[in-house]
Amino acid sequence: MKKPVLDKGTFAIGSLMFAVALACLITTAMPVIRLDWLGFAGSVIGAMMTLAAAVIAWRAVQRQIVESRTDAERKREQEEFAARAMMPFALSALIAYAEACVTQLNELPNPLSHIPNIASPDLPTEHLESMRECLRYVGGDTAKQLFDIFAFLQIQNVRHREII
Repeated sequence: MKKPVLDKGTFAIGSLMFAVALACLITTAMPVIRLDWLGFAGSVIGAMMTLAAAVIAWRAVQRQIVESRTDAERKREQEEFAARAMMPFALSALIAYAEACVTQLNELPNPLSHIPNIASPDLPTEHLESMRECLRYVGGDTAKQLFDIFAFLQIQNVRHREII
């Protein structure tokens, strides 16, 4: 029958644990034997308790950080969902605005000999807030597309106002 072989890592860890246990035993047992346990040994035991309390507190803080991140991510996802739910209404209003502008431009005489008295359609600003919220909570390609829509809309609005 073969004996189990320990690898070097397991042997090293075991040796370190033995050395630490032996050092702790010697530092606490020697003063107890000399009846001076309340001084040095009490300090060592107090330091160990302080270290244990610090480790427990550190682990609790780490757990709290993870919970905070999870809650923040969950809230961001909910806000993104709500913002995306409002996007069809906002985009529909922008489409209606664009169609009104195109219709108005198509009705202008060609070439422009005089500027008719027409009123510019109102930009649907009540929906811009929901689009801004969506832009705040989404990322990647969707955010870039929304940014491009805003930029194009601003340019077209200025151009349309110059004609009228």
